[in-house]
Amino acid sequence: ELTLHYGFQTRKVESTGSKITVKALPDDAPVSFTGGVGSFAIKRLGVSKNLKQGDVFAMVIEISGTGNLQQISKPNMDLGKNYTLYGDPTIKEDFAYSSSGAEGKITITYNLQVIGKGNIALPEIQFSYFDPTKEKYIELKTESEVLSVEANENFQLAQKSTSGKSENFNGDQL
Repeated sequence: ELTLHYGFQTRKVESTGSKITVKALPDDAPVSFTGGVGSFAIKRLGVSKNLKQGDVFAMVIEISGTGNLQQISKPNMDLGKNYTLYGDPTIKEDFAYSSSGAEGKITITYNLQVIGKGNIALPEIQFSYFDPTKEKYIELKTESEVLSVEANENFQLAQKSTSGKSENFNGDQL
């Protein structure tokens, strides 16, 4: 109910109302669920396959689709022992709102430093969302990729030991 005023005139406006039923999400959410509800896809874009130990490279993840894109958190990643996150990821949002929710994509750029050497796998990225049409969680993942990493005898990564002193690490212990 709303009363509108225009000069000395008033007009009462009354809505007929709508009922919306909100269902709770099921309790069995996968570990890789970050809050997405809708229909989405995930892919990893253009990773350089030939690197040198110690190089920092960009790994770009794109999540696209329709739903609550604006509320999705970054996918969880287990980089393993051959990579380390170098700085904070950057997130670019490119979506518009429609009657179906936000439509478009989110691009997340991670800067990774390669620590290992030889042919090493870049782990898959897992991402899950809830599909309200199918009424179930959908689990997606990027493919694992093998990168060729040339050894670099000048690369030394300082690691803190349990004694608190820094030790050099050149990737041989991987």
